[in-house]
Amino acid sequence: MKVLNKGNVFINKIAIVCSLLVATLLQLEYSPIGIMKKDVTGVDASVFKYVAFAMSKGQLPYKDVFDHKGPLIYFLDYIGMKISFYRGSWIIEFVFVFLTLVIFYKIARLKCSEISSVVVVFVATTPLYEYFYGGGLVEEYAMFFIGFATYIFLDYFINQKITGIRLIACGMCFGAVLMLRANMATLWVAFCIGVLLKCLIEKNIKDIIHFISLFLIGIMIIVLPFVIWMGMNGILSDFVEVYINFNMFYSSVEAGHTSIIGRIDTFDRFAKETFIIISVALICYKIYKERKLLDIVYLAYIIITLVFTSMSGWKSAHYAMIFVPIYVYPLSLIWEKKDSVAAPIFLVGIFYIMIFMVIPVWMDASLNFAKTVIEPKEMAPENKEIVEVISNFSDEEDYISVYGNSDWIYVVTHRLSASRFSYQTPVCDMVPEYMDQYWNDLNENQPKLFVTKNIEDKKVKEFLDNNQYDLLWKSGNDNPTYIFENKSF
Repeated sequence: MKVLNKGNVFINKIAIVCSLLVATLLQLEYSPIGIMKKDVTGVDASVFKYVAFAMSKGQLPYKDVFDHKGPLIYFLDYIGMKISFYRGSWIIEFVFVFLTLVIFYKIARLKCSEISSVVVVFVATTPLYEYFYGGGLVEEYAMFFIGFATYIFLDYFINQKITGIRLIACGMCFGAVLMLRANMATLWVAFCIGVLLKCLIEKNIKDIIHFISLFLIGIMIIVLPFVIWMGMNGILSDFVEVYINFNMFYSSVEAGHTSIIGRIDTFDRFAKETFIIISVALICYKIYKERKLLDIVYLAYIIITLVFTSMSGWKSAHYAMIFVPIYVYPLSLIWEKKDSVAAPIFLVGIFYIMIFMVIPVWMDASLNFAKTVIEPKEMAPENKEIVEVISNFSDEEDYISVYGNSDWIYVVTHRLSASRFSYQTPVCDMVPEYMDQYWNDLNENQPKLFVTKNIEDKKVKEFLDNNQYDLLWKSGNDNPTYIFENKSF
C-alpha cells in the first residue's frame, strides 16, 4: 500500500506540474515571439530589448540609451539575447511565468487541497489574457517576486513559519521589484507594517531587529551589485536622474498627461476590475467573520496597490498585471477545506465567473494555440518590407533613427539609434529639453536612414531638408511609413 500511495503522490505531482506547464504555454500564446511565431514585440517590450541590444554593443543604459525602467529588465533581456537573439527573452518569460504559477499554487495550498489549488491558479490567472499586452513587461517579471514574497508573508501569518532564508529571500524579492519599477512594491509597504504590528502585539521586540537585519541583507544582495556595476561604469548619476527624478516627474500632475481627476478616474478604472471586487468582498467577509490581523493587512495591501497603480494616471491594462498575485489568496478562501468563508452567495458568484468568464477565456486561448500550430503567425507584410529596405540600404555598423516609438525596428534589423533617445513618444513630448537633445544628436551623428510616419512634423521637415535626405521608400497603406536616406553617405 505504501508503494501505491507513494506512486499516487508522484503521479499527482506530475499532473500538477503538467497542468501548470500547459497554463504557462497558453498564457504565453499571446506573446508575438513564441516558438511558433515570427512577429514583432510590443512597444514597451521592444524598448527593453533595444536597451539590451545596445548593451551588447557596448552602450550603457541611462547614459547612452534613454529609458526609465530599472536595470533588471534590461539584464533579463540581455540574458535572453545570449540564449537566442530575438526569441531568447520568450524563454526567460516562460521560466518566470511557470515559476509564478508554481508560487500561486503554493499560496493556494495554504488553504486548499491540491486539485482545488490548481483550479484557483487557473481562475486567478484568467485576467492575464487581458493584461498581458504581448508580454516582456516589467509587471510580468514582478509577478514572480511579488508572489514569492506573498507566500512568505502568508505562511508567517497563517502557520507562524519563518526562517532566516525566507527573510533574506523576501528582501531579495523586494530588491528585485525595486530594480524593475519601484511603485510595484506595495506588498512590502502593507505587510512590513503588518509584521511590525504583529511583533508589537505579541511583544516579540527581538524579532523585529532580527527580521529587519535579514530583510536588509536580502535587499543588498540584489541591489548592491547593480549599484556597484553602475558606479564602476560611471552611470550612477544618470540612473538617479532618469530612474528616480524623471519617474517622479512622469507620475506627477506637472507631466501634463494626468491630473487629480485623472488619477481618480484611473483608480476607478482599476477598482472596477471584477477580480478586485471579488477579492475585496472575500477579504471583507473574512474580516467580518474572524477579525484577524492578516486579513486587515491584506485589505490594506489591495487598497495601497490600487492607489499606487493610479498615481501615474495611465490606464493601460498591463499595469493591472501586478493585481494577479493579489487574487490568489482571496479566491483560495472559497475552496478552503473548513468552508469557513465560502458562504453560498460566494459559491454562486464563483459559479457564474467560471461559466461566463474563466472557461470561455481558457477555451479561446486553447483554440488560438491550435490555430498557431496549424498556421504560425508571421510578421505583417509592411513590417517585413521595412526590415528588408533597412537591411538592403544600410549596414549593421550604420546608425539609423526611428521617429516615434517603434524600437522593434532597431532590434530586428540589428541597427543602433543615432540618438540616445531611440524613441521619443511620450517622454520627449513631456520634456521639451529631451526633444532638443534628440535633434542635436541627429545633427551631430546623422543617421544613414530616417524612419517616420509623421512627415508633417515641422522639426522632421526641417531636419530632412537641411541634411540631404531623400525619400527611399513608402509603405502603401492608409497610415504609411516613410524611410529617408542620407545622400551624403
